[in-house]
Amino acid sequence: MPLRRLPLLTAALTALALATWAIPGAATALQYDRTALASGELWRAVTGHWTHWSTDHLIWDLIVFAVFGALVERHSRHRFASLIAGSALAISAAVWLLAPQLTHYRGLSGIDSALFAAFFAQLLRDAWRERSPLQATVPALALLGFVGKSAYELTTGATLFVADTAAFTAVPLAHLVGAVVGAAACLVRQHTTGQPMIHRPVNA
Repeated sequence: MPLRRLPLLTAALTALALATWAIPGAATALQYDRTALASGELWRAVTGHWTHWSTDHLIWDLIVFAVFGALVERHSRHRFASLIAGSALAISAAVWLLAPQLTHYRGLSGIDSALFAAFFAQLLRDAWRERSPLQATVPALALLGFVGKSAYELTTGATLFVADTAAFTAVPLAHLVGAVVGAAACLVRQHTTGQPMIHRPVNA
């Protein structure tokens, strides 16, 4: 496999999350902290996404990040990098503006949502180009399911798949903002390989 097709950024960012968990004090120094941000520690708006509250929180976030990060990066590393930066900043801005009661925030789940939405939105776009309703079924259902999940969580304040614990509380706002950024990213022209998201063999 050509080096440019390997998900090197995904691997590096996965390693960063593991490092911030393993190094004592790193998570506290890098987490989203409203007071620290207000005092000028603006890097926390990005680095906070690579910090986690518990081992379970870290593992579940990294599984989704590694899978969908690799899929998106293999399609376009430029789009992947732009999506990570854009979703990280958009999520932190949304938390700052719309959730002032949230003094601390950690986790990749919002960025995971951006990657999930970007992947399935691109599949849906590919199906539209090929005029294939059958091919569009799975990505359409995936995106509709995510919208329904987000609406439920925002309305009820409860989460569907991950229960709140003493270690951390899920933030549906971050998931929704991430998904919006991810879906929008596939509509923006980027430098891509010019190939569909899922590659199919060509009959000789």
